[in-house]
This record gives sequence, C-alpha cells and structure tokens, in this order.
Amino acid sequence: MKKLRKGTQLNLLTQKRRTPAIHDKGIRHTRREEIRRPTPLHLTVKLIRADIQNKVILKSLRYAIQRARLQGLRVIHYSLEKDHVHLYVESSDNFVLAKGMKSFGVTLVKRINLFFKRKGLAISLGITCEL
Repeated sequence: MKKLRKGTQLNLLTQKRRTPAIHDKGIRHTRREEIRRPTPLHLTVKLIRADIQNKVILKSLRYAIQRARLQGLRVIHYSLEKDHVHLYVESSDNFVLAKGMKSFGVTLVKRINLFFKRKGLAISLGITCEL
C-alpha cells in the first residue's frame, strides 16, 4: 500500500476493486410483493438489546397498535415475547402496510426508550414479513 503524504485528501475506494463504495453490488435489495386486496401477514418485530416482557411495555405495545390502526393497518392478533413481538396484520395495499409499520415501530421504540430512560437509537428494530 502506498504511503500517504500529509494533507492528502482521501477517497472512498474499496481496497479490492478500486471502485467507489457507492457502486458496490454486494447488497441485493428485493421489492416486497405487491398487495392488491386485504391480505393477512405475519410480522416479527425483533427488538435488539431489550428485555421487554413486562406490563409497562405491554401498555406501550397496545398504544403503538392503536397508532398503527390510525394509519389503516388492521392488527388482528399480537404476542409479546421476551425480545420480540409477533403480529398478525391485514393490509389493503403496500402503502398502508408501510405507513402502519412505520407508525408502529416509531411509537413502540420511543415508548420503550422512555421506559428504560435511554436516548437516541438505544433500541434497534428489525421487521420480517411472511405471507
């Protein structure tokens, strides 16, 4: 590797290919299947670094579900586990699903962070969806 002189501007190049990291094709993004009619979905919401099985978090979960329902997402059934939540939801289209899950996720994480007296992204959220 070449020694850099002081004051030299660095660029974002990967060492293997010498191409910008922006054009790295290592990550494959796939589109969600198009929803055209009310479709039931099984969602798993994984909360990293959180032990969430208590009554205060259950109240926060219910409040987050109410906020998601305001966006049009129908939550049919939910189950609160130690570090994740299972949801059976029904959505009429992809837009309603996205808006409802954003509302649900933001509300739940803010409430959990408030309960644990954390700031910022103290809890991270991962959502998986199955048809």
